[in-house]
Amino acid sequence: MNTRVDSRQSPLLQRRTSLSSVLQPLVDATLVGGLFFMVTDIQSGAVGMSCVLFFVLLLGAMALVYDGFGIYRRNRRIVEKVADIAKAWTLSFGGVALLMYLLNLLGSMNATTLFEIFSVGFLLQVASYSVFRKLQAYSGGKRAKAIVVVGAGAFTKTLAETLNSNPWSNERVVGTVLLDESEINPSDVMVLVDQAAKGERLRGVYLVLPIERGEFAVEFYRTMVNKHIDVHWVPDTSSLDLINPNIKEVGGNPVISFSETPLLGLQSHKKALLDRLVASAAVLLLWPIMLVAAVAVKLSSPGPILFKQKRTGWDGQIFEIWKFRSMRMDINVDDSVKQATKNDPRVTAVGRFIRRTSIDELPQIFNVLGGSMSLVGPRPHAIQHDREYSTQIDSYLARHRIKPGITGLAQVRGFRGETETVDLMAKRVAADLEYINTWSVWADIQIIIATALTLFSKRAY
Repeated sequence: MNTRVDSRQSPLLQRRTSLSSVLQPLVDATLVGGLFFMVTDIQSGAVGMSCVLFFVLLLGAMALVYDGFGIYRRNRRIVEKVADIAKAWTLSFGGVALLMYLLNLLGSMNATTLFEIFSVGFLLQVASYSVFRKLQAYSGGKRAKAIVVVGAGAFTKTLAETLNSNPWSNERVVGTVLLDESEINPSDVMVLVDQAAKGERLRGVYLVLPIERGEFAVEFYRTMVNKHIDVHWVPDTSSLDLINPNIKEVGGNPVISFSETPLLGLQSHKKALLDRLVASAAVLLLWPIMLVAAVAVKLSSPGPILFKQKRTGWDGQIFEIWKFRSMRMDINVDDSVKQATKNDPRVTAVGRFIRRTSIDELPQIFNVLGGSMSLVGPRPHAIQHDREYSTQIDSYLARHRIKPGITGLAQVRGFRGETETVDLMAKRVAADLEYINTWSVWADIQIIIATALTLFSKRAY
């Protein structure tokens, strides 16, 4: 009988920060700061308070935005990383520049000065990233540890390729062991691992198994614990329909979240800020169109100007959606909620126009300002439709894990208007869930721009 050693353990979830992730932000801030003051000094002959204020605000914006994009945390291919830097830098610099302009605080900084700082600043950050990348690759290549990837399923090979293609890693995959259901004995698997190592000194094993096979992972670890080999378990969750999966900690212990809204903490404030800013600007720009639409609806047929209906919102909360009324009120219909169809006799002439141009959706700007909706998110369906489709489509109600939107990823992909079949609705739901799993402020901005290009969709009737 083996005696269990009672040892004091550090928290299971620990922060292991690399030296480059600490140094690179400092280097970037120094480069941008030096560029900032050099350009403004050359252009105006002095560094004024407006320049200092701009730089301080810019550092704050970069801290928030760059963290959201994972600029200093995520290792990606060079093209993807440069694209992320471009997005994060544009949002940070452009946001501060716009704020300073609206508050009339730019002082002596003109468009030429800002353009030079923006352009050169971006190039300096790309150069900084390239240098750190090469240094890390050189350092990692000289001391790369031999590792073997063990697992079942296609994800095993994918993980091995990802590890080998990461120039920042100090690990080198020397072999892969693919398991089938019969290979459940950890000792037998260890023999296969030794063979895959090809005589090299093995330093680590990545174990890729479905999360429901956690018992095997524990047995395998106990087989390896005295061999001076690092053991990493990568739970394969591909069999689960996860909603914004995440790993966090509670008291130092890792917690895997299978389903979670992406609007937590700072993320919620970021989305709310974007919503309020764009919605406020939209009211100022579009009020003449809304006024004309309101008058036209009132004159087109008897009834109220606004159509109001209960819909399901964020996390299942019920709210009242507003639209310009596009249908006649004097047609007898049953109590069921029917989607508008092509040549629907209930739709008025004015209604047909405002539906095709999406003008009927404009009152939802006030839903956004009130907080019940967002500019971008899954379109809220009638409550009756939610009940109907939730019994036919897996994870249908998971689309409510984020605020409903005036537009969304599904709409810009063409899944707009009537959904004639369950399969078409399933595709819309799949796009909604993809949006939830990949949400970011930048994604919202891209969808808003794409929506403007698809307003006259033939599926809007």
